[in-house]
Amino acid sequence: MGADVCTPSRDARLKANFHCETVISGGPRLVEKLPINSFRLPFITSVFPDSMFIHLLRNGLEVARSVDRMPKEPSWYGHDDYKWKLLAEFAESHEQYRDLPALCDTARKRGLLEWRMSVETAIAYLDEMPPERHFSVTYKELLDTPADVMRRIEEFVGLPPSGAMHNFATANLQRRSPVIEVTSLSDDEERLAGDLMRRLGYLPA
Repeated sequence: MGADVCTPSRDARLKANFHCETVISGGPRLVEKLPINSFRLPFITSVFPDSMFIHLLRNGLEVARSVDRMPKEPSWYGHDDYKWKLLAEFAESHEQYRDLPALCDTARKRGLLEWRMSVETAIAYLDEMPPERHFSVTYKELLDTPADVMRRIEEFVGLPPSGAMHNFATANLQRRSPVIEVTSLSDDEERLAGDLMRRLGYLPA
């Protein structure tokens, strides 16, 4: 979804809806978290020009494992594979991904390709934005030092420190599945995500 779908009336309705959410929650900012938003950044910045982005980076193999473990119903990919079909269309429209959906014969491989496309798309877009508009943190950092990461996020978005939030993060943010550490990938996994895994430090260079 890009800025080309925006119209004044649609933008106004969306802004009104988001404003209502902040009123209901009683907070000064609305945090909206959807992985699919990695493919909607031009749309979001068009409607909300003062939006700020926190990019949480995680090992692609761990993301793929999480997708693979999800129950078949309700499916991660929606009714009748709706989201997967959109991801395949996105891949078809980008030369570097065009041949990769055909390799995805398991949910795990689908998850790995989705991870790569969403991360590369987000990084490419955010790298063009002023640094004060985006903040990146790894999943490992978040779990290892949750209170410190929360402080950095507060500073980034301009919110006062919240001891209650720091305590909640420290008590609740913890790893629930084993770390995946590998030195090589299968042939299909290498094609799906190998280069990005190395660039982000999840595989040896």
